[in-house]
Amino acid sequence: HGKGRTSNPAELAKFAFVLTTYDTLRVEQSRGGALTAHSWWRVVLDEAHKIANPSTAIAKACASLSAVHRWAVSGTPILNSLADLYGILHFLRVPEYGESLHGFKRLTRNGNETAGLTRLLRAVMKRRLKIDHFGGRPLLSLPPKRVAVMSDVLSTDQRRTHSACTLPVA
Repeated sequence: HGKGRTSNPAELAKFAFVLTTYDTLRVEQSRGGALTAHSWWRVVLDEAHKIANPSTAIAKACASLSAVHRWAVSGTPILNSLADLYGILHFLRVPEYGESLHGFKRLTRNGNETAGLTRLLRAVMKRRLKIDHFGGRPLLSLPPKRVAVMSDVLSTDQRRTHSACTLPVA
């Protein structure tokens, strides 16, 4: 770690696992460092949604890693479009869907979900729900949801400020 971290892939091979950050990996990839020169048994990306945009240096660095097994873990949903999924599928080396962004868009009809993509996601994705159990116990223990509706009357100054800030509706 730090500036004194090894630049020798053989040194990294001595460890059972190596933890790093996306930014460190990006820098290592641009310099041809030990992280990207080593051939890994398994690479696990936590917060994998960070590589949703495949054109970023971080996504390219992750995709360039040599690994026998690849995992991508994220609790963040796809927010913008199905194209956000491509960066992860590219890292995972999913045949057809992860080979090129153009091919991915063609297969998904430029962002519209298809039956093939649904089958693929069911095969490669493990989804957990709040109600799931493991070993007879809930995976996640959350307090009950509480909704409180509160209303208050604005003071004269607050109403004046509010009306001065409100744009007219056309």
